[in-house]
Amino acid sequence: MMGIPDQELVFKLKSIGVRVEGDSAELDTEVIQAILQGKRLPSPREVILRDRGGAPVTETEKKPAARAPAARPRRTETPAKPAGRRPQRRSMIQRVGTDIRNLEVARPRRSEIVRQEAEAKRKAEEEAKRKAEEEALRQAEEEAKRKAEAEAKRKAEEEARRQAEEEAKKKAAAETAKKKAEEEAKKKAAAT
Repeated sequence: MMGIPDQELVFKLKSIGVRVEGDSAELDTEVIQAILQGKRLPSPREVILRDRGGAPVTETEKKPAARAPAARPRRTETPAKPAGRRPQRRSMIQRVGTDIRNLEVARPRRSEIVRQEAEAKRKAEEEAKRKAEEEALRQAEEEAKRKAEAEAKRKAEEEARRQAEEEAKKKAAAETAKKKAEEEAKKKAAAT
């Protein structure tokens, strides 16, 4: 009906946790709906433990019984067991809940984290140092500019004062020359 062999369908259903007894087993509608919708199945998975201490075998690895169950033998008194021998254990079937633990995401090792933190700290210190150097350079440029402006202003004031002094000297010399000229003119006028 689905285009795949019955055995393969049974295997696939068992691998996702559906309890299927054989090729002609019937499934509940809620199980089919859960499979189609991708939900978790309501029935828990089963695990078979072996006596030999081997790895657990899932339901998909079990072989279905091909023979009919044998009639139960009658109980008879068993002879006393020799001391020191342990009784043989039967295989146990344990139910495992449907909760499947997720594996944790691989986290970097502690040394890698420490290295990354040290690298981040070093970069932050370099950035802070670069910003401090830029700020110091900017302040030095502003200071140099302020000093240059103050020096230019001082020189301009000195030049203005020097020119004012020269102008005052010229005026004083012109006044003196004018007074001399007037005095000489008076002397000439008095002499004539």
